[in-house]
Parts: sequence; structure tokens; C-alpha cells
Amino acid sequence: MVIPLSRFRTYTDAGGTVNADPTALSAIVRPLGGGATIEDLGDILANKIATGLYYATVTDASYTNGQNYEVYSTATVSGSTVYGITEFQFRAVGDTTAPAAPATLAWTSSTATTAACSVTVPTAADYNHCSAHLTAVGAGTQSTVSPLTITDGAFTLESLSADTTYALHLHAYDGADDDTANRSEPSNHITFRTAPSATVTPAGPISLPLSGVEALIAATAAWQSWTGTADATAAAARIHRPGVAPEDYDSDDYPYCLIYHGDDGGYSTEDDLAWMDKGTVAAVFVDRVPAAYLGDDGEPVAPTALDWFTNKTGDVLSDAKALEGEGYIVVEGFDWEPPARTTRQASHGQGIRMLQALIVRYGP
Repeated sequence: MVIPLSRFRTYTDAGGTVNADPTALSAIVRPLGGGATIEDLGDILANKIATGLYYATVTDASYTNGQNYEVYSTATVSGSTVYGITEFQFRAVGDTTAPAAPATLAWTSSTATTAACSVTVPTAADYNHCSAHLTAVGAGTQSTVSPLTITDGAFTLESLSADTTYALHLHAYDGADDDTANRSEPSNHITFRTAPSATVTPAGPISLPLSGVEALIAATAAWQSWTGTADATAAAARIHRPGVAPEDYDSDDYPYCLIYHGDDGGYSTEDDLAWMDKGTVAAVFVDRVPAAYLGDDGEPVAPTALDWFTNKTGDVLSDAKALEGEGYIVVEGFDWEPPARTTRQASHGQGIRMLQALIVRYGP
């Protein structure tokens, strides 16, 4: 195989460059990027094509079809030693035979962003790699993953979109470069779907009021202090949207807050007949009464236990009032429901709990 080398040039007195012949020229061949010498070509000064342009001839039997290599040359030009690197991919003369197609392509499992698959790859000596050809069904978005890392017939596709159906097939190649290597016929075609995202961004008139109230409460210094959390993100983890009534929700992690829509959520119109989002969100605060506020009979001491609890809920209300208007939710007013407590029989061994609901009236 003949590889033209990069042209040799030298500077002129006027500051430009001209083609120049070296007085000495030798070269070796090694893997692309460096490594042990594969072939020492020795003195190649006689391999002249034109002024400043030379070539190297490599021994075909020393190289693997489709692999990338570099000719590393050392030359003396105008009394100076210069070095050059010329990259090439070895292609056996007349090689037009494609590898066998990958077989038994199958989907195994998916996450929101990955898909695990399996395939039987060709066993011929000239097989180099497989490339995946993906199409997002419906969106028409096509992409290629090359080369695939296949271990024991298994591979994983990454950086996929959540909750998306993909069509997939593979091609096998006998060289490292998809554009120049011989390509097999396609494998069998399969489809698979990625899992929904683990997190969903709230949107629309039903989800946004709940997320707005959650963010408002989590941002209050009182709730962060009550839960012993360092910031709003950690405090939000103690606020739940369980989809069940407060009396049916159970947790070992006190205190916590449950938020859910009130009975009058929805759209309403005013005199100008414009549709407006209005409604209520209930935030129910729940905590276990400390032993210090229980009497010898195990019952909460009145009014000490009640004052302990309502001081905390009142602090959250004060902070929420101060933060209203900071972009969490448009609040038209706050209402409280009377505090309540569980009985010892209903506490399931978790101690007596107190709870109170803050009703947030929101508007446009």
C-alpha cells in the first residue's frame, strides 16, 4: 500500500514558504496515536513524487484490514530536523466482501434514558464492530451509535429520550470507519420503548397550584426549622402529595405535610367573562406530640401540647404570608381549620399525633 506523505516546505526570505526537498528522510509505521513500531521503512528519500512530495510503501501483510495507522517521518530540510505524521487506514487491495449481518437482535430492558439489548455478532476474522441505527418512532429523529461496545453479545444504548418508542437495527463493519469499511446487510429490525422519566415537571391548572404551595411552604424558614432541614430542597422532601386523604396516610418521618386540592378547585368567570384559575389547596401539617407534653395518662397536656403545635403552624403561616408574591403561587388568602389529634387507639403505636390544615386560596 502506498501512502503519500505531507508535503515538505521551507520558509523564504520574504516570509513565505515554498516546496523543498529534504536531504534525509526516514520513516516508521505505528498504530494511530503512537505505540510500538510495526514496520521500520528506513531511508525513503528515493520515494519522490514531486518537489517536497514523497511517499511511503508499507508491507500489506503487517497490517489489519480496516485499522488506522500513522507514518512517522523524520527529515532534514534546509539544515533543520522536522517530524511529520501522516494518518492512513489500511485497506486490503480488492477487499469488497462485507461481513455477515448481525443476527438475533433483541431488546432486554429499558430505563428512561437507556436500553439494554443483545445480538449475535459475526465471527469472521475481519469483523471490526457494529453500529446501531436508531429512529424515534413518530418524531422521525434518526441517529447512529458507532462503534457499539458489545460484551458477550450484550450492549447498552444511552442518552435516549424518556417515554419514547425507538426502531433499531444494526450493521456490521469490517473496518473502524463506517464511511470506508465494507458494511453488512442489516440485522433484524426491532422496536422498544424507554421508561417514563422518574421526575415529571408540573404543568397546567391542576398540577401547578399543588407544586406552588409545596414550594411556598418549603421555602419558609419555619418549616425548615420544624423539620430540621438545611434548605428548601430538603424541606420539600417532607411535603407529600399522596393522592389519599390525610387520615389514610401514614409515615414514620415526623413532622410531615400533606397537600391536596380543596373541594372548590377549577375555573371560574367574573363579570368580564374571562376564564380564571381559582381554587384552594389544603396543606395538612402532622407531627407527633413529644413525651414532654403528655401527662401520666398518656394524653396531651392542655393547653401546653396545643400551644406547642399551633405555635409551629402559626410560624409557617407568618413566613408564608411574607413570601407570598415571590413567584411561588398567587395567594388570595389563607384560612385555617381547627387543629385535631389522633386517639391512642388510632395511633398504631406511633404516639399521639396532632394535625392542622392551612387552606390556601389562590387566584389568577
